[in-house]
Amino acid sequence: MTSISPVERAWRYALGTAALLAMWSALAAYYPTVLVPSPLETAQALAQLAASGELFRQAGITLARILIAFGISVLVGGTAGLLVGFRPRWHPFIQPAVSLAMSAPPISWLVLALVWFGTGSVTPIFTSVVVSAPVVFANVYEGVRAMDPDLLAMARAYGARGRTLFEDVYLPALTPHLFAGLQVAASLSVRVGIMGELLGSDAGVGYALALARIYLETPRVFAWVLVTVTLLALLEAGLVRTLQRRAEAWKRAR
Repeated sequence: MTSISPVERAWRYALGTAALLAMWSALAAYYPTVLVPSPLETAQALAQLAASGELFRQAGITLARILIAFGISVLVGGTAGLLVGFRPRWHPFIQPAVSLAMSAPPISWLVLALVWFGTGSVTPIFTSVVVSAPVVFANVYEGVRAMDPDLLAMARAYGARGRTLFEDVYLPALTPHLFAGLQVAASLSVRVGIMGELLGSDAGVGYALALARIYLETPRVFAWVLVTVTLLALLEAGLVRTLQRRAEAWKRAR
């Protein structure tokens, strides 16, 4: 498989972005603004939101909720995955709950959260955690169960125990599984969290998106969609991939 240089990758990304903008502009020229605003109109709406301070206020509320939900998901899902991975007998007890959480559509959890908690911050955070934590659990659990038994036996034969065994054997082997789960959990935290705000919150990007839709301010709708994509990129590229690079550097150093 031929590798792509960073320069070539950047050019391809730029060409893809230019093609997307060209298609967007063509659609905007054909349809009225109330259906498809142009990139310029969307940029103007985004600038107005930034100038008024609403952009940073609503994005800050959403980002805080997303980070809380993501942190809880990693803590709960990762801890449960480790415990059940080391104690396989527990798996039949917890698997029904995990299967239920993963198979039920997010909107069903959102409806329940609205019944239980009403509108506010708890509803989007709860929904994001219920949807994201099982993904982290499944990946960490599979990582523990996929450990090479011969490698474990050899490490124990050389006297590795407790923390040393976990840091030198388990953790390096778990890293790919963990970060695969974190990538999915980050995406779900943003998407489900904003969906929760759209339907059951009185603040945040989702709430602002719903208001713009009600008043048919389509340029603002597109602007808030761009904010959503930016938040997803910040969480995935800015946080998860940064942690992954540091974890890989730590593995090489050991």
